Amino acid sequence: LAGLGALWILGIILAVVFQLAHCVEEADFTTEARMMVEAEKDGPREWARHQVEHTVDFARSSRLLNWYLGGLNFQVEHHLLPQVCHVHYRQISPIVEDLCREHGIRYSANETLWSALQSHARWLKRMGEAPMGPLPA
Repeated sequence: LAGLGALWILGIILAVVFQLAHCVEEADFTTEARMMVEAEKDGPREWARHQVEHTVDFARSSRLLNWYLGGLNFQVEHHLLPQVCHVHYRQISPIVEDLCREHGIRYSANETLWSALQSHARWLKRMGEAPMGPLPA
């Protein structure tokens, strides 16, 4: 029974982490078809842009969260550099952010866990509203 409780808690924590990294106002959402066309056109460069624009870091200054989540609060770096150990993400993230700025790529990060939770709540509210017009192609 204790094992099931631990698995339940772990599942909730992982679900929240991935929601805060992917289902927030700052994350871009692209249709699968558009992404495939862009990837074919520009290859790895477009893949990297997609990873950055569709993923959001949060609480980058929290050493406790970085340790507890194994670096998953640095989702941009996790997606771009999966072969790099998460203990380096804190040092890498400003470099990635600067490179994105130089190349005109939007890099997003919520400053705190609380601001990420608020952004997720606003995103959920918006997703629950009726569309204002035709859906984009």
